[in-house]
Amino acid sequence: RSTLFPYTTLFRSPYSSVMVASIYGIAFGVVLHLPRIVPGLEGIRDLPRMQQEQSVSIIHFVGDIGSFIGRFALAFLAISLLTRRQVLRTFQLPGLLIFPALFAAAPFIDVTVLAAGALLAGIALNGQLNFIGNYLPLVYPARLRGTGESFAISVGGRIIGTSTSLITPWLANFAPGASASTKLAFAAASMAVVACVLGLVTSRFLVEPRQAVASEES
Repeated sequence: RSTLFPYTTLFRSPYSSVMVASIYGIAFGVVLHLPRIVPGLEGIRDLPRMQQEQSVSIIHFVGDIGSFIGRFALAFLAISLLTRRQVLRTFQLPGLLIFPALFAAAPFIDVTVLAAGALLAGIALNGQLNFIGNYLPLVYPARLRGTGESFAISVGGRIIGTSTSLITPWLANFAPGASASTKLAFAAASMAVVACVLGLVTSRFLVEPRQAVASEES
């Protein structure tokens, strides 16, 4: 059975939107705040301003290397025999540990360990971000591809996901810690838990692309 406008297909978008929101939530509500956290950490806040900025740049650079690795890791997994859900969870499950632990421990670890954590976080985050671009074009039939994908990205990512960049600093007002940097780190860790768990739960409802096409043709 086929219709001109299959609402059942379009409204797979809420599941996709929540998944996208969770991934953007990690990017904007957690990782985005790392450059604001680093200058206030123990051993860095007493350094001259130039050295503080250099520390931020080093951690950011290492995180970008992780993003580069994550892109290639997704490309390798995408051509494997794994299902799309298994590919996504390959990044989600480590991320559930990496993101909360990294930001909760940030006030108590040195720059070297923090940079190593940023590398792992970059792999876990960029793998999920690139998964969106790989998955969404395949799950909708061609005539609804633009509508469904745009709904998931615009509502889930650009409206809900990016709003976490404002929620995390607000949560910092209620977080423990003696400094603003510590409070923000704990707030980011809390946001990481929520976003990672939400993404992991949502992945349970993702439809395999071949299954989605078969349901439209039946």
